[in-house]
Amino acid sequence: MASYSPKLNKKEFNNWFKAQLAVLLTKEGIEPFVYNEIQAFQLECLDNICYNNKLINGSVCSSCSTENIITCPTYRICNVGHGNCSYHRNSETQYNPAGCPNKICDKFNTQIKCAHRYYVPSYKNTDATQWCSSPWEVAKCFMPPDGYADKVSPTDTDFNGIISIISNFKDFSLKLDATLSDRNNIFEQAREIGRRLRHSSRLEVTDKDLQQYFKVLRQLLSDSKYLATDKHAQIAKQNLIDLENDSMKISKGDVDKALGEAETADLDKIRTEIDDLKKLYEIIKLDTIKTTKHAIASIREVTEKGKQDLSDLAQNMFQLQSNKNGEQYDNRQRLKNDLIALYKTNYSSVPLSPLVEEYDSPLAGFYVMPEIHMQTDVFARKKETARVKSFEDLFSSGSKIAREIYLSADAGFGKTAFSKYLATAWCQAHQKDGGEICGLFKEEELKALAGFEFAFLVLLKDSANVCDIDIMIDQQIIGNLPCTSSLPENLFKEILDKEKCLIILDGLDEWTHPRDDCKRLPKNIPHRYARENCVILTTTRPWKLGYVNLKKSQTDKIIELIQLNDESARTLTMNGIQKMKKGLDADELASQTSKLHKVIFDRGLNDLKSVPLILMYIISLWCDGKPIGESKCQVYTSIIELLLTRTVNNSSDLNTAFEQSQCTLPKCFEELDTEN
Repeated sequence: MASYSPKLNKKEFNNWFKAQLAVLLTKEGIEPFVYNEIQAFQLECLDNICYNNKLINGSVCSSCSTENIITCPTYRICNVGHGNCSYHRNSETQYNPAGCPNKICDKFNTQIKCAHRYYVPSYKNTDATQWCSSPWEVAKCFMPPDGYADKVSPTDTDFNGIISIISNFKDFSLKLDATLSDRNNIFEQAREIGRRLRHSSRLEVTDKDLQQYFKVLRQLLSDSKYLATDKHAQIAKQNLIDLENDSMKISKGDVDKALGEAETADLDKIRTEIDDLKKLYEIIKLDTIKTTKHAIASIREVTEKGKQDLSDLAQNMFQLQSNKNGEQYDNRQRLKNDLIALYKTNYSSVPLSPLVEEYDSPLAGFYVMPEIHMQTDVFARKKETARVKSFEDLFSSGSKIAREIYLSADAGFGKTAFSKYLATAWCQAHQKDGGEICGLFKEEELKALAGFEFAFLVLLKDSANVCDIDIMIDQQIIGNLPCTSSLPENLFKEILDKEKCLIILDGLDEWTHPRDDCKRLPKNIPHRYARENCVILTTTRPWKLGYVNLKKSQTDKIIELIQLNDESARTLTMNGIQKMKKGLDADELASQTSKLHKVIFDRGLNDLKSVPLILMYIISLWCDGKPIGESKCQVYTSIIELLLTRTVNNSSDLNTAFEQSQCTLPKCFEELDTEN
């Protein structure tokens, strides 16, 4: 209740609460009607079975499980793999082709099928051993296919389940004036109201919508054939009127039930969507059967020449489709090959030293992967993290794909290098020949990235005037590929819409929304379209992540690059020295690395080697024979002095200006100059 308290003074929330309570009142008004009809159907089935099979009146059976009377395989029930069915899983749950030993349960199943509007009872919900004793166990055959197995009465069944029984049990058509086969009948309208309320993320309803909701629910309870004279329905209708006029006394129990409905919204959504898909499938199946029968009849009437013509036409159509599919594959493959070439040219290396950016080194074999931690609960007050052990963990959120991932790290921790590493690893995962860097990536990394058909690396600092991710990709990547001019104009959009793609946005802290006239929201991050198959990984500094103040719906996972541990720092030091000092054998390389790390430790600078950028600066000073410094201040002074010296030496204009300058250097720089 505490989480709803800030909303209590908002009119739209109070409207939502009234509408939710109105749905519950409507459900209570029709529960007895639904239960009585199902009970009558149950008794009628048992009477018919006993009469037709010459059984003693009142005969029942409780020995047949649902699995025993459902043939195998049954679509959407059985999952047969390697000859084994997960539904008919053992000797006790096998289908019994001989039928019920008491000649009841299989006959009961036939009558339930015939009574179902779409001939597809929800077997996963129901327990056939209780069909003869529990009317509600029979009722569950007419509910959505999953999620109702534990419901034992109308009271603990939700509104969607009750409406599903009315919609799917054909005999209700005889009791109601509403045309239940019409997709927009009053009961389906009421079901839609329940869906909207339960799936409302803000728990708000406008005055206009609330008025319409009450109108629909009153009309449902006023159905002229039966409900208009039913005592329970009319009590519920009067309660609706009182609620609408604010004259109904609302108890704490009413409040708890209304809010409780909101708590189970996701589960209800899954049930309803599966139910709708099931209905749609049956309609399509019936239409397909009719169409197929008509086609067969037509084919039989044509002459042998006509048959040959049809065969030729079908072959031509197949060939055209094959050519089209082949062309689409070729276009996608050309685009992928050009992407790989672009990434290998532009993003497969990093500067060997931050001080000498013109000399770079291939990422593979040089880059050292830092530890990655993820926040276990992004919006928890107390921050708790867990280590990301694999790329599979990186791109998943529980059993689902994490579509919005934010990688946070301070300056110098290697966010851009990590982004380039992902792009390079993706290239390796999709290179059929293995390439020259084969074997330098972990197998699990390549496996995870192979799942993305396309990867797009966008440097946000190069798109300062753009706010749309699609446009950024088009300008930075697609426009620089040689195949672009010969590809279909809409291919790029089709790939983003249909293929599984990884989009890497590097440097959110270097980007701000550039346009005041842009109407799209939100403006704190680049605009993106909702795409089921796209994973967007954004790198940023922590301050920017706090500044943009992302909502829960905008974030699936937040991960952090952690400082280098001793082992990783040693590996990076060896890689750096090996690249900067050519010709060292393994023993000399190990000796140089140990000496440098001893100097760092002896001078109390151990925490500096945990930051990759600072460590590379220190390696550069060491390899150049420059003094590192006795303290952090002197280390930073040495780095700045070396940066300034190389900048001046590389620019004649700056060199002249430096010589003419009469400004006094800080004392620490003068001492450093004296030492040199």
